[in-house]
Amino acid sequence: MYNVDLCHLGDACASGIIIDEILNIRKKTLFMLGMYQFNNILKYLHDGVYENIYNKDDLYIDVHVKHRQYNFGFNHDYLIKDAEITNYDFIKARFDLKIKNFKESLVSPNKKLYITFTSIFNRLNITDMLEWLNKNAINYHLIIFTDNTNTSPCAQPNLSIIKVSKFGGWWLFTPENKTVLYREIYEKFIDCCANLNIDHNFPKTFDETYYAQNQKPLVLS
Repeated sequence: MYNVDLCHLGDACASGIIIDEILNIRKKTLFMLGMYQFNNILKYLHDGVYENIYNKDDLYIDVHVKHRQYNFGFNHDYLIKDAEITNYDFIKARFDLKIKNFKESLVSPNKKLYITFTSIFNRLNITDMLEWLNKNAINYHLIIFTDNTNTSPCAQPNLSIIKVSKFGGWWLFTPENKTVLYREIYEKFIDCCANLNIDHNFPKTFDETYYAQNQKPLVLS
């Protein structure tokens, strides 16, 4: 597998564009498959009790399952019947695995790239997040993709900012438009890795990725 660890770090599910879709990395990471806003993740990390993410007293149902304390939204995995979560033990076990993976990744000697996608770049508490990572993680870099063209300067070590085309609602894009977006994102990601002199074994081009290799050809009418 890949020799660099990629980790979701908000906002929402968009960091999965690279991790889950383009590269098809299926390792269970903590902030995946849900609505995890960057600043809410930071609050959760500062609190430091990772098991609070599945605390029953904080979970409530509003279309999807949500978390009162951190305002997380969980739009996958939970089964609901008669306004009750019916697979809580499964959810707890899955989060315990994700928490274990997250804790191990923090101290792993492997290079770690924390991936964030956001349209509200100027609202992110980036400095505070970097301070937390500096204290708790080793050998890491934070990469923030944004489709916001008006971003405040934020030159800091262990941080790269990549501007890309609009990606809101990417899951609803036509296959052709999604491929165009994914190609742009991946090519800029690989260029970023090269500029940072990160030794990696990711596919060198988008056309070599899992996503590009497994897309059905478009049928033109």
